[in-house]
Amino acid sequence: MAVAVIFVILFVGLFVAAFISKRRFGLLALGLAAGSLLAGVWSANIAMILEGAGVGLVEPPLESLVAVCLTVFPALLLMLGGSTYSSKPQRIFGSILFAALAVALLVESVGSGLVIEGDGQVIYDNLRSYASYIVAGGLVFAIIEIMFTKSKSKGER
Repeated sequence: MAVAVIFVILFVGLFVAAFISKRRFGLLALGLAAGSLLAGVWSANIAMILEGAGVGLVEPPLESLVAVCLTVFPALLLMLGGSTYSSKPQRIFGSILFAALAVALLVESVGSGLVIEGDGQVIYDNLRSYASYIVAGGLVFAIIEIMFTKSKSKGER
């Protein structure tokens, strides 16, 4: 059950961050995608460098923590600038999509750093089985949103 709590905390934290920043889902989703690629390429090397520098963790493994940070960091940077939503329902919807996509991208990284058993294993397996669909749908929606987002002209700003 601790697995469910961890994913709920991740979801709520990322939802709140996206909601407060008012940034559009498309940009943040592509930031998550870039972060996921960076994590896949660099997490082992960065964890090894950190361990060589004396940073050591047992629970969770350092590589899992580095992968989570690398995945989320580009999206958090993009929350500092970019186009914003103008209405609260749009912000809520975009924030829910962002948090769901982030959790789907983080399922493997978080799961590799935990000992999962019992009901937690069932929850984790369900999340893992739907993660690829959530990621694919989220990225398609992000690209569509970016395509149809109109930027304000200089006179409207």
